[in-house]
Amino acid sequence: ALGKRLPNALPVVEDKPERPLAELLLKLSRPALTDDNGVQHARAEAELVYVPSESGKREVASVQRYFFRAPLGLIEAEELRWYLEEYYLWPAEVVRYRARKIERDLIRWGQALYQQALPVQYCANALQGWQAESGKVARRFSVWIDDSVLAGSSKNEEIQTKQAATTLLSLPWELLHDGNAYLFQGAKPVRVRRRLPNTLNQDVLLTDPPIRVLLVTARPEDQACGYIDHRASAMPLVQAIENLGGLVELKLLDPPTFAALQEELDRTREKPYHIVHFDGHGVYSPDVGLGGLCFEHPGDTDKLEKRRHEVVYTDQLGPIMQDHRIPLFFLEACQTAQAEK
Repeated sequence: ALGKRLPNALPVVEDKPERPLAELLLKLSRPALTDDNGVQHARAEAELVYVPSESGKREVASVQRYFFRAPLGLIEAEELRWYLEEYYLWPAEVVRYRARKIERDLIRWGQALYQQALPVQYCANALQGWQAESGKVARRFSVWIDDSVLAGSSKNEEIQTKQAATTLLSLPWELLHDGNAYLFQGAKPVRVRRRLPNTLNQDVLLTDPPIRVLLVTARPEDQACGYIDHRASAMPLVQAIENLGGLVELKLLDPPTFAALQEELDRTREKPYHIVHFDGHGVYSPDVGLGGLCFEHPGDTDKLEKRRHEVVYTDQLGPIMQDHRIPLFFLEACQTAQAEK
């Protein structure tokens, strides 16, 4: 009435046409781990493919397949983890030299990654086509890793392959630097996407507002998991959602256990969540070749503090997310700057 929107009415959102997208796809297959003088590195067979933004235009592949060898290893991963996860907590003068050195190394790491991933002697044709796309076209760099093993492979071979694939996926691809600038900077910034093969035939999932978000804030406190302030992630998320009116619905999972997550997803099957946001600790086990998330232990739900953790690996999480068709599983987990921990 009187030109005013009712309090319970959803804000009007104007549909904006999507920009055409030009993609540079790095396909990595047969991942493996190699030992170079006691230092472990991941490698894989590589092929670069340029996918033009114009519909119907043919893709352009690199003139030859080549070997990609990860130029960054455990040392660089640990330095990056420390810089992203610990330095800001205590940016004192005593550690500032280490931080400044890492900041200088970021460019060098990005250039090394670029040179290994996009060698001009094999990829110039695909790379030049992608770079020549109009400024009105969005650009994306995708890393696609085939982590499958041949039928009949041993369990150890499967673990080694999964571990190598995880290492390759966890490389800081956002640091790609062509010698002039980071690819994500400038007038034509590049988005980065990581992909695994899709082996399921499923219908396209349509989403209508309101967008439903399930926030899982797991805070175990034991020898493996230190306490993180609950508000660090939840408060900014709630504040952002408050400005969106009724376009987004947020629910906090209580208790933040894996069993409770399964029950909540089953309960809302007819009105499923669009986003599951996990805020907590993440780990990686070389023994099983998988990453995992630390939920609170179901036996400690009545405790106010010192709750134990329960690690749930991706081989358990993945099928549940796929079964419930969760479009986005957002991970905000400590120690995920590197996959080896």
